[in-house]
Amino acid sequence: MDTISPVYARLILRELERREIDPAPLFVGTALSRDELARGGDIAMADFLRILQAGDRLLGDEHLGFMLGRSTQVFAMGEVGAGMAVAPSVREGLRVLESFNRLHATYIDIRARSTVQGLTVSILYDRDTGYVERFHTETAMMLLQQYIETLAGAPVTDAAYRLATPEPDCMEAYANALHGSVAFGAQVNEMDIPQRCLDLPSPYYHSSLWRQAQMSLSRVLKEQSAIEGTPYTQ
Repeated sequence: MDTISPVYARLILRELERREIDPAPLFVGTALSRDELARGGDIAMADFLRILQAGDRLLGDEHLGFMLGRSTQVFAMGEVGAGMAVAPSVREGLRVLESFNRLHATYIDIRARSTVQGLTVSILYDRDTGYVERFHTETAMMLLQQYIETLAGAPVTDAAYRLATPEPDCMEAYANALHGSVAFGAQVNEMDIPQRCLDLPSPYYHSSLWRQAQMSLSRVLKEQSAIEGTPYTQ
C-alpha cells in the first residue's frame, strides 16, 4: 500500500480549524478520524488524496499547494529531512532526498542529475494522483526552495521551476511563492538549482549526526524493502 507522512494532512486540518471551518468532511470516505490523523503514523495515499480534494473545496480561495509549502520545513520529512538538515551541503542533502524519499512518500520519486549550470531535480509520480498532483508539486518545490535558501542564507532568484501543468490564471501566486523563473506545460516537474548553491558549506552540518543519519536511513530503507519485497537500492 502506498503511504505518505501525515504532516500535510495535519496542516490542512490545522488551517481549517484556525479558520473555524468544520473539518468533518476531510474524513468522509477515508479510514481516518481526526484523532487517528493527529496521533497516528503514515497514512494511505488514497486517504491523503481524498483529504487534499476535500481541503481544496473547503478552503476555497486558498492556493492549497502554496499554503502547505509555506507551512512546511525540511523536518516535516521525518528521518529523511533530519538527514538533509545536517548534511554538509545542498548537494549532499539532495543526494539523501533522492536516495531515501520513498521512506517519506512511497509513490513519489525524486531524481537529480548534474547539468552544466548546476543540478536538475525531477519530481515523478508512480501513481495517478489526479488534479491534486499540482498541489504535491507546488509543496515539493517550495520545500526545496526553503531548504536551499536556508543553507545559502539568501533568496535564490536564479533557480528555475518547470511544472507539468497548463499555465494557470493565478500567475501572481506563483511569482509570489517561487523566487526564480516559472514555466508551465513541461514534460516533467523539475527545478534547476544553480551551481553556486550546491557546494556552499552548510552552517548546520554536524559530522557525527550526518554519519548516523546515513546509517539509520540505509537500515530503515533495507527493512522497508524486505517487508515490501522490493529491491534494496539507494
